[in-house]
Amino acid sequence: MSQIAKLSVNVLALASDQVVVHGLERTPDWIFIVEKNDLTGPKKALLAQCFTAIGAAIGTTKTTAKVAVAAAYLVAGVHYAKGITDNFFVLTGFDCTQDMYNIVLLCIDTAGAMQIGIGTEAATLGGVVLPDTPANSCVVAQISVNPTAANFTGGTTDLDAANVNAVYSDLSGHPDLFGEVTLGSAADATNIYVDNSMASARLVEIIAACLHSIIL
Repeated sequence: MSQIAKLSVNVLALASDQVVVHGLERTPDWIFIVEKNDLTGPKKALLAQCFTAIGAAIGTTKTTAKVAVAAAYLVAGVHYAKGITDNFFVLTGFDCTQDMYNIVLLCIDTAGAMQIGIGTEAATLGGVVLPDTPANSCVVAQISVNPTAANFTGGTTDLDAANVNAVYSDLSGHPDLFGEVTLGSAADATNIYVDNSMASARLVEIIAACLHSIIL
């Protein structure tokens, strides 16, 4: 049986101990994970960037957010622009339970329309799981909320309502496309186990090897 395996693997979004059959005769001694040069991870991030701080802020309609500074951005490596627009980002579907945290990614697509990506709420801001970038769009900003008096309902609750604690951050692209694909549980005689910190599938190469000693 082979002593070195090179495996092309599509690691699923948010994978935890995804099983990869290595095909070696025993548990590998060495395992390396290499990001493939495909439209995922770092390359995907480079092809969808925003070059201006858009001044994301609450809109005149207080359930929305606005583009306060014209946006210049890439989608799939192509340049697009969006002018100053009040009440642009509609946050319907972006909800958060009282005393929890959540993040919404503010995006602009190739048609100049708004898109949003809704995180999965958590007990801490760092624990929020971010979604992938919506199709044909670029992440230009985000809003985090931590409602401490009542549940937050996107599109209904005013962003400046008491104890919503909305924070606006202009971004140059998705903040987590450089998320890690790492080894999960210890490998065994049949399988390697891998994790993915990002809510986006990742194409990687896994190199696994069994070492043998030669005694003269």
